Amino acid sequence: MASFKKVVDTVCQELTGLSGKVATCNQKGVYRIASDELGARDLVNAHSGVTGSFEDSTTGLPCGACVTDSAEMVDCGISAVLYGPGVWRTEPNEKITFDALTSDVLVYELSSIEVVSSSSD
Repeated sequence: MASFKKVVDTVCQELTGLSGKVATCNQKGVYRIASDELGARDLVNAHSGVTGSFEDSTTGLPCGACVTDSAEMVDCGISAVLYGPGVWRTEPNEKITFDALTSDVLVYELSSIEVVSSSSD
């Protein structure tokens, strides 16, 4: 952060009348969407179809508190769901398997097709 502050200070010194301040914020809003809402429903259905198992969905913590733009999207009336391979962790080298990655690609593809075809009706 010190190097970023140095850049801001340098630019502000070079441009008359410009001032700047560097601050950090790591707080994001939480959000909730209905599990039957467009996108969420399609993602759960696609996951079930690809893996043969039901993906338990949650609107609570910790999923609603991770750092994404989802809360801001929902605040603007845009459905947003989070989905990915593995379990909820925030550590390096989460050891996601190749099979989990490849099945998730298919889940993304199938759910995207469903969302687009539902939206065009």
